[in-house]
Amino acid sequence: MLALLLAASSSSPAVIQKIAVQVPGWPDLPYPFSEGILSCAACPDVPCTLKISGNQGYDHAAGHLVTGGIVNETAYALANIKSIAEAAGAKMDDLISCVVWLANITDFGAMNAVYTTFFTKPYPTRTTTAVALAGSAAVEITCEAVAPCPRPP
Repeated sequence: MLALLLAASSSSPAVIQKIAVQVPGWPDLPYPFSEGILSCAACPDVPCTLKISGNQGYDHAAGHLVTGGIVNETAYALANIKSIAEAAGAKMDDLISCVVWLANITDFGAMNAVYTTFFTKPYPTRTTTAVALAGSAAVEITCEAVAPCPRPP
């Protein structure tokens, strides 16, 4: 399901479509950000850019962060990213860049082992760093992709 929001730039004659991406079946976010945003300027000739918000190992069906540590949280975070990409008409192979934040840098090896199972070559670029994360999350991942232009309703 794509919610359409149009934004026009006064300095440019081109109309930029800013399209909020929502995964069917997921509840509306209680926060002031979107799960993903498609930014489209020249459809259908040029694909859109898809920016995916940071995802933790959140189980949307249960309504909470999963248990099981870095391995389970990474798998859920990437599965959530995959769901958002697919809701926008993209796939994991369309991802071009990811940023991974770890609560503990010693979890890098375990996170990377799971991360590798979600991608094929050529892998998206990636930056990984350790930070204090919201809640008790062990990992948060955000990605950017090239996505097809949405079909008119």
